Amino acid sequence: MIKHGFRFYFIVKPIFLKELEYFGIIPPNQNPLTLKSAF
Repeated sequence: MIKHGFRFYFIVKPIFLKELEYFGIIPPNQNPLTLKSAF
């Protein structure tokens, strides 16, 4: 379960954040660590 969580955090989440940047939902220079509590 924990291993799956790490996999989600390091693979899925960065791709998701890149999608948000691509669609202009978040600024490209936004630090992803500040969004940790939002997801």
